[in-house]
Amino acid sequence: MELNRNKYTLLFLSIVLLIFLFQKYERRTELKNNYNILLNEKNELKEKLRHVNEENSQKKTESEEQLKTINNITLNLNSSTLKNETEFKKIIYLFSEESGLDLREIGKAEYIWKKESYSLKYIFFTFEGDLAGMTKFLYFINKSKVYIDMTKSYIELTRDSFKISLGYLEKNSNLMKEEKK
Repeated sequence: MELNRNKYTLLFLSIVLLIFLFQKYERRTELKNNYNILLNEKNELKEKLRHVNEENSQKKTESEEQLKTINNITLNLNSSTLKNETEFKKIIYLFSEESGLDLREIGKAEYIWKKESYSLKYIFFTFEGDLAGMTKFLYFINKSKVYIDMTKSYIELTRDSFKISLGYLEKNSNLMKEEKK
């Protein structure tokens, strides 16, 4: 009986040991699975982070390009604006002389719009001359390095003269005073 009892005890201990080993194995397997899941999540997060960094880099590059474009436009705008009305009238006078037209009348400047640092003004001019001279005059306006606006202009033709309204950009004087300081 003693042998039987030892067998049962040994069997019982074996079963307890097996249960203990199985629990350890399950725990180890669970930890290994959790570790693999964490590794996968880490890799996914790294990939997302890399993707976000690439997007941010692209956005930064686009922003820098837009800033360069804006700076170039501002430089071009500064070079194509006039300080005052007299400069514009001189340019129109020179164009009329080059195209063989006689400048007969200069109207009063009218504000079309006024922004922070620039304003758009229109002036009416009356010229006397032929159609070829008018065409040459319009060509000079089109090829001018100074911006001459014709979006709101009109041309009134008569037998030997024509009246045209032309616009120009003027840098506002209060801003120019602030820039000099």
